[in-house]
Amino acid sequence: MKRGLALAAAVVATLAALTTYVRRSDQLPPEKGTPQVIATLPSALPSATSPSSKSTQANTAPGAAPSSQNTPSTPSFSQLTEKVQAELPRTEELRRLSAEDAHGMPLQLREAGRRLGEVSQALHANPALVDEGLKFYRQCAQRSEIPDSLRALCFANLRNLSQASGKPEFFQAGDYPEGVRKLGDHIPPGW
Repeated sequence: MKRGLALAAAVVATLAALTTYVRRSDQLPPEKGTPQVIATLPSALPSATSPSSKSTQANTAPGAAPSSQNTPSTPSFSQLTEKVQAELPRTEELRRLSAEDAHGMPLQLREAGRRLGEVSQALHANPALVDEGLKFYRQCAQRSEIPDSLRALCFANLRNLSQASGKPEFFQAGDYPEGVRKLGDHIPPGW
């Protein structure tokens, strides 16, 4: 039991580091077999003052000047969070991995950590999205079909963001299983 908790804590720490890396970088190097990162995601989100304004910067090559014309293909924060929720790996999927693929940090968990980092990056870029972000993290942390390591990361982000935004009503630690809480406690506070 303790060995399993220690392993899960190591996975959570790695995922937390991945989300921090995404939040702090404008572009990640492409990984074989993973979709290209939206290089300038925060600027692709609608601004709080102009809900209908959208930028095509997400489709612009890194370093290139963004286009000023609007496009319907630019993702909104809601679309981003829906997509991330849909793409999070299910525990059952991970159990079917070969021993070689499951050794260490499976690609599916690394990709999930990167995608969660995109959500965090968008929230840092646009604080007006905090309520929607809190709802996203709460839903993610409550999903019993995804691995506890991912749930714990969402739990910790929910805890940290609710404290930083002065909205403690969004976070009630008792609403989550003990295992998720214990793993989430290994992720340092701070937003």
